[in-house]
Amino acid sequence: MAIFPNEPEDGLKAAVEIQNCVNQLNAEGFMQGLLKVGIGVHKGPVLMGTVGHTDRMDVTVIATTVNIASRLENLTKFFDAKILTTDKVLQTRARWSSSAVQLSNSEEPVYSRFVGHLCPKGVSTPLRVFSVDIPAGEFAKLKPHRADVDAVIDFFESSDLKRCVQTAEALLEKVDDHIVRTYMNKAQGYLKDGIPHEFDKLQVLPLVFDQKFG
Repeated sequence: MAIFPNEPEDGLKAAVEIQNCVNQLNAEGFMQGLLKVGIGVHKGPVLMGTVGHTDRMDVTVIATTVNIASRLENLTKFFDAKILTTDKVLQTRARWSSSAVQLSNSEEPVYSRFVGHLCPKGVSTPLRVFSVDIPAGEFAKLKPHRADVDAVIDFFESSDLKRCVQTAEALLEKVDDHIVRTYMNKAQGYLKDGIPHEFDKLQVLPLVFDQKFG
């Protein structure tokens, strides 16, 4: 865990730098090029202090902010995402965006896409979750299909599961996308087994991946 006291963009920049290092290690054959690191980035207040006794003291932070960042990190494996963050950090309502990020040695474009809502305990308004640092080729590949990708997520979140599946199946015939396939598979499961009551709470991402966000 890392804390960035100035600007939330600093945490996002650090995450991108880490992923650049992972890419370099994979290119050099480290762990047979299969190294993956998932990172969650969120913004908010935290309570920081020391715990322990005179022989061993540790500094720690606790807060809903920390819990959400941890949940985002946990979700990266399901989305096959490098970095997940929220609209609190990106400060945008756009579902698809590209922005220039000034890194230590260069300035490079960073692409992001909306992947769904998260509403853990302690948060009254659902958070918009984004996948960041998407490869430029993947971002360009999906450009003609963005409306359909967004529709798959919207249909799922509104519990219109049949249209979610229909839209996803038609889209996947044109272009493969892990996030679309994940939503389609979950919607098919709910059509078969029934829709859980948690849909009323808009806890969408926990529903998609059967995670408990307490």
